[in-house]
Amino acid sequence: MDINLRELEQNARKNLMDFVNDIRQEAARQQIDTVKIGYSLREGIIEDEIARVAKDYNPGIIIVGTRGKGEKQSDIIGSVVYRVLDRTRVPVLAIPEHSEYDASREVKNIAYATDFDDSDYLAIRRLLSILSEFRVKIHCIHLSRDAKKSWDEVRMQNLKNYFGKVREGLEVECHLLEGEDRLKEVEAFVENHKIDLFSMVNRKRGLLARLFRPGLTRKLIYQSTIPLLIFRA
Repeated sequence: MDINLRELEQNARKNLMDFVNDIRQEAARQQIDTVKIGYSLREGIIEDEIARVAKDYNPGIIIVGTRGKGEKQSDIIGSVVYRVLDRTRVPVLAIPEHSEYDASREVKNIAYATDFDDSDYLAIRRLLSILSEFRVKIHCIHLSRDAKKSWDEVRMQNLKNYFGKVREGLEVECHLLEGEDRLKEVEAFVENHKIDLFSMVNRKRGLLARLFRPGLTRKLIYQSTIPLLIFRA
């Protein structure tokens, strides 16, 4: 048993070093080799260790991998991402295995999903801070099963104005989407508007609600093919 554990640790360390070297080579290729890259190998429950590192280092963002549609163990990996969100308030960027980054597109299309909650204002400031080095166009969307209401339009306009206050001159489009299948509506929107990054606020829900009515965040983690930037309320 001890031999197997040592072999597991040796393999994990080798895989980690290979990954770090790949990052360093890519950083050098992109001429950003001045970025410091540290690493550590830890033993324990994945989400707990990530939360401990976040508490120790106070990062601006946590980046984790997930898997695309149809990949084996996607439910296991996706649940790790979701549990990380439960244990830290640091924004989490979840990247599906087969997502691609189109560097040729000068302006990046960013979707921000809102439920018109006060947490939007902090999330918007954090989002624009993370994207400060990019030229972006924001697509602010609200999903509802009900018919569009004038009050929703007013609240959406207020959010649009707030985006403009945080970053002057920012291009923002607002979209009120409706339909029974919210995930289907999101997928169609992402495809039609060539969205590069989908961002949203994850609000904590009760255990029973999670078991019997999985939220949009969890569904997106499991099935999205583009990066998801998730903020905690």
